[in-house]
This record gives sequence, C-alpha cells and structure tokens, in this order.
Amino acid sequence: MSDIKTEYRGYTIRYGGNSDEWQCLEVNYSSASLSKVKARIDKMYLDLRKKSIVPVFEISRGGTHGAPLLTPSSVIEFVKTKVERSSYRQEAAQTEKHVVAVVAQRRGSDRPSRREAEINDLMPCTLEAEKAWENYVSAHKAYFAAYQVAEQAFKDIPRVSLDDVAALKAIKEGERDNDNE
Repeated sequence: MSDIKTEYRGYTIRYGGNSDEWQCLEVNYSSASLSKVKARIDKMYLDLRKKSIVPVFEISRGGTHGAPLLTPSSVIEFVKTKVERSSYRQEAAQTEKHVVAVVAQRRGSDRPSRREAEINDLMPCTLEAEKAWENYVSAHKAYFAAYQVAEQAFKDIPRVSLDDVAALKAIKEGERDNDNE
C-alpha cells in the first residue's frame, strides 16, 4: 500500500494502513479521523497563543481637539509584516510595518473587540513606558493650551471691513448699473 500523507500547519500527518489511523508523530496523536488530528493541532496552536498573549496599551496621540488616550489591550496574534514603499523621494525607501491582532474594550463599547494594529501604535506595560506616557500627556496639555492661545490670538487679528473696500464696491455696483442700461 502506498504511503498517504498530508501537511497541516507545518506538521506531517500520515495514514497508517495497518492501524487504520491518521498519525502525527510530532504532536504524538493519532485518530481514525483526519479532522480530529487537525483539530488537535489547532487546539495546540490555540493553547500556545493563549500562553503567549502580551499585555499592552493602545496609544492614541490626541490632536488639537482631542485628548491622548491609553487603552489596556492584549496582543493575541502576529498577523503579518508588510513592506511599504515611499514614493515621495526619487529613491523609494522601504519601511517594514509589523501588524498584530489586538483585543481591547474600547471607548463606546461594552464588549471587547479585535482589530489589527501596527506595533508602533502599542505601548508595553512597563514603568518606563508609563512614565514616558505621563511626560507626553503633560506636553500635550501644554501644547493644547498654547494652541488655544494661538487660536485666540488669530481670532483677535483685525480684519478688513466692508468700509475699507467701500470705494471698490461702489465701482463694481456702478459697472452693474451701466451693464443694465
């Protein structure tokens, strides 16, 4: 009888003709059903992923109108590495961006949800990182206060009024009167 085998998640599963069972020696499991052997491999991966969860914080910079936000999260899976090319310069610079799956209970939701995020948008759960975050929040508050002062200063700049351009307006209205005659 010929050797029947298949690959699943990098593991070789063989069918033993004498035993009438599918066997995966790498995980030390056999069953009469191929799907049960695959399910065992899937369970092994799931257990491994659960043990490998990384606690992090999703960080949001805030902007001129929003406050910085720190959301407790968990990285549950490495998704991919993508390469982006910048076309702004003559020589195209390549940047690697690493994408992970993150689970968190986000603002406005009562249940945790999963989303993909770049690792550069995540902060580790360390004292050093939390101190750096506090420094950023303080700087952002100062930035926001300065932004509000700048906005008010911009609003306080005198503007040209209709009285300042009254002569030009009269000329324009005179042209319209001449066109209508």
